[in-house]
Amino acid sequence: MTGFAGTGQLSRLAFRRDGAALPACVFGIAALLAITARDLKVLYPTAAGRLAVATRASANPALRFLLGRLNGTSVGAFLAARWSVWGAAFAVLLTIFIVVRHTRGDEEAGRLELVGSAAVGRQAPLTAALLAAATANMAIALLTCLWLLVLKLPPAGSAALALSIGGCGLVFGGVAAIGAQLAVTARGARGIAIAALGAAFVLRAVGVDRGGAGRGHRGVRPTAAVAHLDDGHLAVHPDPQAARRNRAGGTAALALRRRADDQHSRPDRTAAPRPR
Repeated sequence: MTGFAGTGQLSRLAFRRDGAALPACVFGIAALLAITARDLKVLYPTAAGRLAVATRASANPALRFLLGRLNGTSVGAFLAARWSVWGAAFAVLLTIFIVVRHTRGDEEAGRLELVGSAAVGRQAPLTAALLAAATANMAIALLTCLWLLVLKLPPAGSAALALSIGGCGLVFGGVAAIGAQLAVTARGARGIAIAALGAAFVLRAVGVDRGGAGRGHRGVRPTAAVAHLDDGHLAVHPDPQAARRNRAGGTAALALRRRADDQHSRPDRTAAPRPR
């Protein structure tokens, strides 16, 4: 008997025990992301409205800390800025609860001792828990990508966002497994994994999002204030100080031009007098 003997039976048991809660959580995370994408398309249908919101968001440190960088002004960029962080956090929390429940939680309840008395390998319970968590994250990624494609978002960006959310869940499945080995209780294992999630969130916010605060975000000018459409083209008004400088320069240039026109139209007094 190998150390993974009985993994298939334990995996089926885990899916049977989570038969109602697991599909509801997977579907709920993907549905929230799809609803957010639809609402963004309804609330900000034009590039001008999205640019105005993006400019205000890029100038707000709290939003950068919570949501991350906003790279561009498309609906996909807005969705990625909001859900690449929080969608991944929801997937990670679901993964942590799945792994800890079927490892340290079952051990506290005495189920692992009962299962271990049969022909089950030592690595089978942990492997079965990781398989259940990996299946949940792959389902989240697949549903997310399909719904974003239904909303007519770019296929490459939809796949990248879906895989990033599912990938974060897979990574923290390993973190939860380590926490289950280090902690004595299920509560301690969940605490270790959630603390690692909080540390990763803070490091991301400080090291990545706030790192580009002074330089602005790609695709969004930090000095832009208001955007509008002129003859079908997107136009951006600069900040008030730049506008005042431009007005002052334009006024001086206009005064010089008027002075030159006056001198050109003024009669030449040095010319010879016309004969009567």
